[in-house]
Amino acid sequence: MSLRVVQIIDDLGIGGAQKLLITLASQVEACGLELTIVSLSSNNDRVIIDELLELGTTVVIFPAQHLFNLRRIHRLSRFLSRGNFDLIQCHLTYANIIGALCDRLASLPVVTNPHSKEDVLQEFHPFIGALETWVIRHLSKRVVAVGYTIADSFQGRLRGKYIDLIPNAISIPARITGKERLEQFYAISGSLRICPGVSQTKTDRLCHGRADSLPLRKKR
Repeated sequence: MSLRVVQIIDDLGIGGAQKLLITLASQVEACGLELTIVSLSSNNDRVIIDELLELGTTVVIFPAQHLFNLRRIHRLSRFLSRGNFDLIQCHLTYANIIGALCDRLASLPVVTNPHSKEDVLQEFHPFIGALETWVIRHLSKRVVAVGYTIADSFQGRLRGKYIDLIPNAISIPARITGKERLEQFYAISGSLRICPGVSQTKTDRLCHGRADSLPLRKKR
């Protein structure tokens, strides 16, 4: 018998959390899962939705104007309690809050997944950040952090609550040199290029559509 899992996420835009859902959706058969994804926003990327649907995933939208929309909380709780789900897993801040609240109403275990460092949220939305902290600490069955940086960021915030760790779905790109960065910039811009034979140890001399170098003006 398959484990029925519902994943709740802030939105289905382009991002690491959404990529993680696609990765999971591609493996549900091998893992013995039955997957449903709930987006809390009407602002979703059609490409993401189509890819999930092609993988056989059920996608449901529960949009609302505000986070604390009581009608949405009631409708989502009823959907969860009637869906015969075994587990709720939440991704991103709004989903972590709404999912944990609906978990209590639907009597289902909830797993929260922080994906972003908490200091940015605490600075610009301190009330939302504090509420997410309280919800994760007191209502979440388990916490799964995406990446070592996120786990370290939430460790002190959750005051000793155990955090499971999974690697980030987006790999860190390899570093490039300053020269490679300039060459890529000029290749993309199409208007400026490094003059051949000009040393880069000093201020670069740029040619605009021709190969001869331009004199540098001295500072007065």
